[in-house]
Amino acid sequence: MHELKLMDVWKRYKDNDAVREVDYTFTNGVYGLLGENGAGKTTLMRLICGVMQPTEGKICCDNLEISGMGAEYRKLLGYLPQDFGFYPDFTAERFLRYMAALKALPKDDAEKRIEELLIMVELKNVRSFSLLPGMSLEEYMKEVDQELQRESERTLCLVDLFGGTPSNTFCALSRKYDNVVVTGLNLGMLLEVYMNKDQMTVDELAELAVKTAQESSKNATEILKEG
Repeated sequence: MHELKLMDVWKRYKDNDAVREVDYTFTNGVYGLLGENGAGKTTLMRLICGVMQPTEGKICCDNLEISGMGAEYRKLLGYLPQDFGFYPDFTAERFLRYMAALKALPKDDAEKRIEELLIMVELKNVRSFSLLPGMSLEEYMKEVDQELQRESERTLCLVDLFGGTPSNTFCALSRKYDNVVVTGLNLGMLLEVYMNKDQMTVDELAELAVKTAQESSKNATEILKEG
């Protein structure tokens, strides 16, 4: 059982004390932090997480100051802020690898945990590739190629409009890996494929994707005519 102790903790901004004289010991359990706006709740959480340092006082975990524990403290810590920041170009798997690196998890342990989490949220066999600003066609193709090499089964590749870099990349690699490529990706197509991915073969999913895209196009045309 771990023990987190705050000893006479203060956080001062110029003439304003955001946190004042906090003395408390946390052990295993669930705690609620209540207070009106400006009471110092967020500042206190940032102090506990080591994001900022107290003006006065100490914060210790198992009798060690957290400021000197580094990765050992981060391994114990889980913190979800009110405003959750993320990198829009990261896939779920890449983001989990990033978080594992921040927590200094051993590579084998990280890979095992990432796989467990992806299976839990049914994303184990789903991958996303973003064409980042400044990325060349060769770099993008290399990234996709490396990922497809890991797949032992046929893969359904959903890409944007025909003729763009992602479309050309997957079409070129389909000759190497015998993948099925469907262009013209939209949200309806993606949802239909995802909801049926465990019940259908790759060819059946491809047919479903094309059918969904055709129906979406037909509906959009009818709506425009009515307008």
